[in-house]
Amino acid sequence: MLSISYLLSAQNVRSYVKAAEQYILNGYFEDAIEQYTKAAQLEPQNGEIYEYRAKAYEKTGNALAAAVDFKNAAVFNVNPGDNFLNAAKIYFSLKNFEEALDLVSRATEKKTRFDEAYILKCEIELELNRPEDALRDADLAVNSKNTAYAQYLRGKAQFKLNQFSKAEQDLEKAIIKDKQLYDAFLTLAELQFESDKIEYGINNCSYVISNDPGNIAARVLRSIGYSKISLFEEAIKDISAAIKLDSANTD
Repeated sequence: MLSISYLLSAQNVRSYVKAAEQYILNGYFEDAIEQYTKAAQLEPQNGEIYEYRAKAYEKTGNALAAAVDFKNAAVFNVNPGDNFLNAAKIYFSLKNFEEALDLVSRATEKKTRFDEAYILKCEIELELNRPEDALRDADLAVNSKNTAYAQYLRGKAQFKLNQFSKAEQDLEKAIIKDKQLYDAFLTLAELQFESDKIEYGINNCSYVISNDPGNIAARVLRSIGYSKISLFEEAIKDISAAIKLDSANTD
């Protein structure tokens, strides 16, 4: 038989959650967080409360607190695949790559949002300079759902491993599928500079600049290409434009 104190505690939890939901509807996220916190103090192993509070923290811009709560929700087996992944994405955005990798690895074990999890895992491994691991996970992402972005990541990993021919094939497939995937164009241009295909690389940089004039990376990379074929005046123009754009972004 349930004790009276337990029943009263459960009733209070429901009251706090209901009050928090009303605050959420009215846009009072800090007040909602306070109510969820009271509920969590009464039921510290209730994963749903952490999931609700995580979403409220996101609304306030408190990313780290949201990540901690998404992780807690997953630990208490509330949508563990989704919530490990949600936490991993936040830690990745905060550049805490080791924590992000641990969490996304736990997400992949749950096989929830499989493609998204393996793409994030590959991105993290590239940041940690683990191209072999990144290539393995990019293969899984491509084989599961062959998107332009997955092929771009696989090409980037192959490039880091000096698998130039394979990388070029994947990157070219990626830019055919998505003409606005500018990072793929620039990675391909960088590869082409390394492969002595300078004109092709310059053309890819130029394509990005024509469609995204504020792209500083494209200007800097094209200046390297121009320098390789001794077009120093054009290289200087690109560097000058890149400096001007960077100054404008800083102001």
